[in-house]
Amino acid sequence: MTATSAPAARPPAASGGRGSRLSGSPVTVALLTWLVAGPLAAAVPPLLDPDPFAGTGRLLPAAVGAVAVVLATVPALRRGRPWMCGLAVGLFAAFTVLVLRAALHGTPYAYEGVLGDTGRLTAMANRYTTEWAAVDGTGTGVRTEYPPLFPWLVGKASALSGVPAWRLLAPAEILTVSGSVVAGFALWLRLVRAPAAAALAVVSLLAIGTPNTLGAANKAYEVIALAVTVPWLLLVAGAPPRGRPHWLPAGLVGGFLLLDYYAYVVFCAAGLPVLVWLVARSERDAGRYLLYLVRVVAVALACGSLYLAPYLWNSLVHGAEQVNDTYQPVYALQAVIPFLQPTLLGAAELAGLVGLLVYRRTWWAMPMWAILGGCYVYVGANVVRNHLSGHTGLFYYAGFVINAVLLAALVLAATEAAPRLVRRYGPAPRSRLVAGALAGCLTVCGGLYFVSNQPSISPGGFLAYAHMQPLPDGGRPRFAARAARAFEPDAHYADRLGFPLAEVLRGVDGALGRDARPRILASDEMVFAFRPWRGYLSMDRGASGSALQLWDLRLAELRRVAAARDLADGSARTRFGPIDVFVLRREGTAFVWRSKQGHEVRFERRLFDPARFTVSPLPNGHVLVIRKGLRAR
Repeated sequence: MTATSAPAARPPAASGGRGSRLSGSPVTVALLTWLVAGPLAAAVPPLLDPDPFAGTGRLLPAAVGAVAVVLATVPALRRGRPWMCGLAVGLFAAFTVLVLRAALHGTPYAYEGVLGDTGRLTAMANRYTTEWAAVDGTGTGVRTEYPPLFPWLVGKASALSGVPAWRLLAPAEILTVSGSVVAGFALWLRLVRAPAAAALAVVSLLAIGTPNTLGAANKAYEVIALAVTVPWLLLVAGAPPRGRPHWLPAGLVGGFLLLDYYAYVVFCAAGLPVLVWLVARSERDAGRYLLYLVRVVAVALACGSLYLAPYLWNSLVHGAEQVNDTYQPVYALQAVIPFLQPTLLGAAELAGLVGLLVYRRTWWAMPMWAILGGCYVYVGANVVRNHLSGHTGLFYYAGFVINAVLLAALVLAATEAAPRLVRRYGPAPRSRLVAGALAGCLTVCGGLYFVSNQPSISPGGFLAYAHMQPLPDGGRPRFAARAARAFEPDAHYADRLGFPLAEVLRGVDGALGRDARPRILASDEMVFAFRPWRGYLSMDRGASGSALQLWDLRLAELRRVAAARDLADGSARTRFGPIDVFVLRREGTAFVWRSKQGHEVRFERRLFDPARFTVSPLPNGHVLVIRKGLRAR
């Protein structure tokens, strides 16, 4: 049942075939295929035990995936039944499981180990093993500004299963990325025929990242959010031929986006009022359409308020300083004009842009132009803002939405052009044309995804770091040596890989007990991925979560403490709570804390009175300092 009726002028877009009479049938087939084939795909790498840095290990997913496409997908699609498209989508989702599971074979870590964004995500998941509220991962006690749903679910799964959160993150990433294909298919099927919905679900996986990091699993929650955002906006705010979904499930999807990752809606928000105005003008009952939107937004906000309300309240009461958007990536402008890049995806997106121009009178063109326009308004405003204040608003992430829209436009334009080709060449090859086009789409997208998720060639080291990251017991993952030969990390990450993680964990556990909750100032925050300790200040000023931390004020307070004559008393009575444990670097006569951006605080070694501090040298130039007289808390 639809909440609003579409204008009579819009032609129905029937899927065709007996299976389409049950609109959920292709989705059900896709879901069941994924649930059955996914675990089987995950079991293949442990069974065959490939080396992910060797030729045979890299080729395993491609070989198995190609056989699955040839033996199952192509013959099935030629029969022209919509549920066969669900089978293809389920098999492709299982293929992504195989690719990611093979890439991470030999390491318990997720993409990027516990470095960078993945480290902070792991710390959040670890925090949620003991917390229910949406708090930051470093344990400073402030509300998180980052959507909490994904790490919250991982943390609660860890608490229920007894498996450490850092070990559950990789399976959660694989599950989420592969599930995004099925989720996208379910939404697109409300808009277009089953073959087109299958193609749209698959190409959306390529929209996030660069041509070398497609569908990067280190941000799996963003992958599924992007897969859902574009079709959801078309369904809710546009004028879909089959009508809109009921406002309650539509609002629940919006609530999911608020809790999972809402930035994609923010990036295109400037274009949405224009879209609503244009659609309202064409509606028979504009008031009913607007009431529908109000209901959808209300449900979404009700769901998202579980996290947004405390965050906004804390921002108003305690203040916040936006410092996480001062990073200036060299690829920023390239990211928002992807259709000018000399790559296969760049050419595909340029073709999608041409398709939007050629088929501008179709039902899908207007909402897509509105989304694109909103993105470029956001980009333009923040380019100016960046020039004036150094804040970017993370405008380069809007490129992911632009990618998704242009790739979707290419598929939709192809569906508009297909009938003309059929009329020109006759009706006989129609089923073969559809089957061949979809099989080609699956093969090309699968090949690109496979190549971009190889640990030996992944730029930025997302996969290599998973194999190089030290284990909390002092060991290394099985293929660490191979990873080190295949990939040379930059200076910052190379230094972090040398952090004496095991020694810090053993030192604090031995002195205070495994269940202690000290507040710690650490020269590397990866410790929070393994213990729910409370942190004082994150090492990355530009990381999400730094706004409510009042990062600059905490740094100033830390410098005041370092300059005090009585360090023991000063560290026990800071404005932001006591500092119980220090993990610092030894440099000459000082112990040093340094942020990723180079902010430095030097503590003179002589201030750590042996009567009041326990000082333990650690490997690789680090030191562990514990204030005496602490109790486990």
